[in-house]
Amino acid sequence: MVAEVALAIVLLMGAGLLMRSFAQLSKVDPGFQPAGLLTFRLSLPRSAYAEGDQVRAFHDRLRERLAGAPGVTSVGSMSGAPLRDGASYLSFLIEGRPVPDASVLQDVQRHTADAGYFQTMGIPLKEGRLFSSQDAPEAVATALISETTARRYWPGESALGARITFAAPTADAWVTVVGVVGDIHHEGLDSEPYPQVYLPLSQNPRRSLAYVVRARPDPAALTPAVRAHVAALDPTLPVFGVAAMSDLLTDSIARPRFNFMLIVIFAFVAATLAAVGLYGVMAQSVAERSHEIGLRMALGAESAAMVRRVVGEAARLTLLGGLIGLSASLFVTRLLTSLLYGVSMLDPLTYAGVGLAMVLVACGATFVPAWRASRVDPIEVLRYE
Repeated sequence: MVAEVALAIVLLMGAGLLMRSFAQLSKVDPGFQPAGLLTFRLSLPRSAYAEGDQVRAFHDRLRERLAGAPGVTSVGSMSGAPLRDGASYLSFLIEGRPVPDASVLQDVQRHTADAGYFQTMGIPLKEGRLFSSQDAPEAVATALISETTARRYWPGESALGARITFAAPTADAWVTVVGVVGDIHHEGLDSEPYPQVYLPLSQNPRRSLAYVVRARPDPAALTPAVRAHVAALDPTLPVFGVAAMSDLLTDSIARPRFNFMLIVIFAFVAATLAAVGLYGVMAQSVAERSHEIGLRMALGAESAAMVRRVVGEAARLTLLGGLIGLSASLFVTRLLTSLLYGVSMLDPLTYAGVGLAMVLVACGATFVPAWRASRVDPIEVLRYE
């Protein structure tokens, strides 16, 4: 009985911590507005689109067609969609600052985006401006950075006007920071936003792009129209990775949800076994001591005293199992540390909740045996004796 209670405590602790972690993860703001967004990918073959002007022209025509589709409010494109596509991690230099030591990591996630991407995604502008027609191919090279990038590499000062480079610091390699945008969780909700830099697609054409389309009321219903517009421009191009951004957000926390549900099932089974075991032990104890209880009551003992004896015995078993279980959980829950987000393995709310749950389980399992003990008829016991 003690072992069952201890095991139930350990599993309930794990379930409680994962539940708290999943709740915290579900509250994380991804940094953009996923509702109403449809995303898909296109990859232009080099054989048909060898020149940068050809790449720009195709994407410009496709954006124009998509923007005119019924229900579409805005269209944007980027080198990789958040929560699904990876990012390039590149080191960079800041003009006017010494080259950092080799042991110092100075890098960012580098993305390429068009002028409509940030509005379509709902990523807020914090300072400066977004990409526009000013960022033409022949204009001064520009870039946007995220809030985390600005805080980490320009603490206490404005990054606007600063120049950075991802290559050798030659005259034409520098790009000028013209704006600061909000952070997004590109790799997943369970990882903190990494420093990010965005380069304009107009100055850095890419054949492979992830499109985002904001539409009302159901973005998924736009899928046939997307395929039709792409086919109208180039019937040989496949459209792949079509998905609602809200579905990608849900899928990004699928593993934490699975871990949580799995251990909840185990914890429920363990708590049920503990309750059944405690009930069986107490019921057997009352049955074996029914004559003793009857004699005590015949000699003047009150029913409440018999109830207290049964409840006290159950409480001792539960307390002993609980202490063992809590001690074991301090070691076992260390294995869950990598699965937790925003909650400590010593979370006091979880400990309090598990303790209360075990008290309720013990009370429920002890109620019937205690009630039977209080209903023993001393006359029947004496007649039997």
